[in-house]
Amino acid sequence: LRKLRKDKECGSLTHGICQSIINIGSVGIPALLSIQHYAYSSQNNKGQSSTDSNPIYWTAWGLSLLVGLVANYSNMFKVEEKNIIMEMTYIKLKQETWLFIARSGKYDQVDKESNYQLSHNDMFREFAYNIEKIWSTAKKQQIEAIDTDSKKKLDSHSSVDETFIKLQEA
Repeated sequence: LRKLRKDKECGSLTHGICQSIINIGSVGIPALLSIQHYAYSSQNNKGQSSTDSNPIYWTAWGLSLLVGLVANYSNMFKVEEKNIIMEMTYIKLKQETWLFIARSGKYDQVDKESNYQLSHNDMFREFAYNIEKIWSTAKKQQIEAIDTDSKKKLDSHSSVDETFIKLQEA
């Protein structure tokens, strides 16, 4: 859980930074472009192009390049989707762990023969299975988020996938 929490926090920070750059740039670029002609039109008396020595123009150009790169990075690596998946996985794993520790919910079971509550040792196999199921579901969701085309390819090989799933269940 500690590693997942660190990964979740790093993913959340990356997502926040990307969204901040995109949002600030999306507002800042039109604002800079709208004032650039007013700020430097009177100073252009050397016959130079209005963009040669105009720092507002180059700031807007650099900002638009940065926004484009960050937006493409965010889209290519599915930063938002991965962040949501990691957050939900962390919450589910933490909840499952606390249910097991407190022996509540599905871990509050009584042995039918002795009529005693089952111990942590008795319930550990089910706990480990549930943790693995949550983790593998999260990894599958991350893979699907990264490459939606791979899902189409996997669907075309459904008989192989069904055989693999049956082998895992056995």
